[in-house]
Amino acid sequence: MLRRVLVLVSVSVLSLAACSESPQPAVDQEVRVETTRFFPSVVDVPLGGSVRWVNNLRDSAENIRTVTSGSGPEDSTAGALFDVQLRGFATGEPTGESFTYTFGERGTFTYFSRLPAGSEFTGTVRVQ
Repeated sequence: MLRRVLVLVSVSVLSLAACSESPQPAVDQEVRVETTRFFPSVVDVPLGGSVRWVNNLRDSAENIRTVTSGSGPEDSTAGALFDVQLRGFATGEPTGESFTYTFGERGTFTYFSRLPAGSEFTGTVRVQ
Protein backbone atom coordinates (compact mmCIF):
# COMPACT_ATOMS: atom_id res chain seq x y z
CA MET A 1 0.00 0.00 0.00
CA LEU A 2 2.77 2.42 0.91
CA ARG A 3 4.48 1.65 -2.40
CA ARG A 4 1.28 2.48 -4.33
CA VAL A 5 0.94 5.81 -2.49
CA LEU A 6 4.56 6.71 -3.26
CA VAL A 7 4.07 5.89 -6.94
CA LEU A 8 0.94 8.04 -7.10
CA VAL A 9 2.67 10.93 -5.34
CA SER A 10 5.65 10.65 -7.73
CA VAL A 11 3.39 10.65 -10.79
CA SER A 12 1.47 13.66 -9.45
CA VAL A 13 4.66 15.63 -8.79
CA LEU A 14 6.01 14.84 -12.27
CA SER A 15 2.71 15.88 -13.85
CA LEU A 16 2.75 19.21 -12.02
CA ALA A 17 6.36 19.84 -13.04
CA ALA A 18 5.54 19.18 -16.69
CA CYS A 19 2.57 21.56 -16.56
CA SER A 20 4.57 24.37 -14.96
CA GLU A 21 7.21 24.50 -17.71
CA SER A 22 6.54 27.42 -20.01
CA PRO A 23 6.43 26.32 -23.64
CA GLN A 24 8.67 28.03 -26.18
CA PRO A 25 6.70 30.46 -28.33
CA ALA A 26 5.90 29.16 -31.77
CA VAL A 27 7.96 30.82 -34.49
CA ASP A 28 6.56 31.13 -38.00
CA GLN A 29 9.73 32.46 -39.65
CA GLU A 30 13.40 32.69 -38.75
CA VAL A 31 15.69 35.36 -40.20
CA ARG A 32 19.46 35.05 -40.08
CA VAL A 33 21.36 38.25 -39.35
CA GLU A 34 24.45 38.11 -41.54
CA THR A 35 27.36 40.48 -42.20
CA THR A 36 25.47 42.98 -44.37
CA ARG A 37 22.03 41.46 -44.88
CA PHE A 38 19.04 39.74 -43.35
CA PHE A 39 18.29 36.34 -44.89
CA PRO A 40 15.68 35.94 -46.06
CA SER A 41 15.08 39.65 -46.47
CA VAL A 42 11.29 39.29 -46.90
CA VAL A 43 9.12 36.94 -44.85
CA ASP A 44 5.37 36.37 -44.63
CA VAL A 45 3.59 35.48 -41.39
CA PRO A 46 -0.07 35.14 -40.42
CA LEU A 47 -1.74 37.62 -38.09
CA GLY A 48 -0.42 36.81 -34.62
CA GLY A 49 2.63 35.14 -36.17
CA SER A 50 6.17 35.44 -34.85
CA VAL A 51 9.55 36.07 -36.41
CA ARG A 52 12.83 35.17 -34.73
CA TRP A 53 16.04 36.95 -35.77
CA VAL A 54 19.31 35.13 -35.03
CA ASN A 55 22.79 36.65 -35.26
CA ASN A 56 24.88 34.12 -37.23
CA LEU A 57 28.17 35.98 -36.89
CA ARG A 58 31.10 35.13 -34.60
CA ASP A 59 31.02 37.09 -31.32
CA SER A 60 33.10 40.27 -31.52
CA ALA A 61 32.53 44.00 -31.16
CA GLU A 62 32.45 44.29 -34.97
CA ASN A 63 29.71 41.67 -35.28
CA ILE A 64 27.05 43.15 -33.03
CA ARG A 65 23.97 43.89 -35.11
CA THR A 66 20.61 45.46 -34.31
CA VAL A 67 17.10 44.57 -35.36
CA THR A 68 15.28 47.90 -35.37
CA SER A 69 11.76 48.57 -36.61
CA GLY A 70 11.48 51.27 -39.27
CA SER A 71 12.88 52.00 -42.70
CA GLY A 72 16.25 53.40 -41.61
CA PRO A 73 18.03 55.71 -39.17
CA GLU A 74 16.30 58.81 -40.57
CA ASP A 75 12.84 57.30 -39.96
CA SER A 76 11.20 59.30 -37.14
CA THR A 77 9.46 56.13 -35.92
CA ALA A 78 12.63 53.99 -35.94
CA GLY A 79 12.62 51.64 -32.98
CA ALA A 80 8.97 52.26 -32.06
CA LEU A 81 8.10 48.53 -32.21
CA PHE A 82 11.48 47.00 -31.40
CA ASP A 83 15.16 47.92 -31.22
CA VAL A 84 17.47 45.20 -29.93
CA GLN A 85 21.19 44.46 -30.15
CA LEU A 86 22.23 40.89 -30.91
CA ARG A 87 25.71 39.57 -30.20
CA GLY A 88 27.22 36.84 -32.34
CA PHE A 89 28.01 33.30 -31.23
CA ALA A 90 30.88 32.34 -28.96
CA THR A 91 33.14 29.39 -29.72
CA GLY A 92 31.23 26.16 -29.20
CA GLU A 93 27.78 27.72 -29.53
CA PRO A 94 25.66 27.00 -32.62
CA THR A 95 24.22 30.52 -32.96
CA GLY A 96 24.41 33.97 -31.46
CA GLU A 97 21.72 35.86 -29.59
CA SER A 98 18.18 35.88 -30.91
CA PHE A 99 15.08 38.03 -30.65
CA THR A 100 11.45 37.08 -31.32
CA TYR A 101 8.60 39.46 -32.07
CA THR A 102 4.91 38.60 -32.49
CA PHE A 103 2.97 40.74 -34.96
CA GLY A 104 -0.53 41.69 -33.79
CA GLU A 105 -1.55 43.83 -36.78
CA ARG A 106 -1.82 43.15 -40.50
CA GLY A 107 0.43 45.12 -42.78
CA THR A 108 3.96 45.46 -44.08
CA PHE A 109 6.65 46.15 -41.51
CA THR A 110 10.18 47.19 -42.43
CA TYR A 111 13.18 46.86 -40.15
CA PHE A 112 16.89 47.54 -40.42
CA SER A 113 20.21 47.07 -38.67
CA ARG A 114 21.88 50.18 -37.24
CA LEU A 115 25.24 48.40 -37.13
CA PRO A 116 27.74 48.54 -38.64
CA ALA A 117 27.29 52.31 -38.83
CA GLY A 118 26.99 53.54 -42.38
CA SER A 119 26.18 50.05 -43.68
CA GLU A 120 22.54 49.80 -42.70
CA PHE A 121 20.56 47.02 -44.34
CA THR A 122 16.84 46.32 -44.31
CA GLY A 123 14.25 43.57 -44.29
CA THR A 124 10.48 43.28 -44.50
CA VAL A 125 7.80 41.32 -42.66
CA ARG A 126 4.42 41.00 -44.38
CA VAL A 127 1.62 40.11 -41.99
CA GLN A 128 -1.31 38.52 -43.84
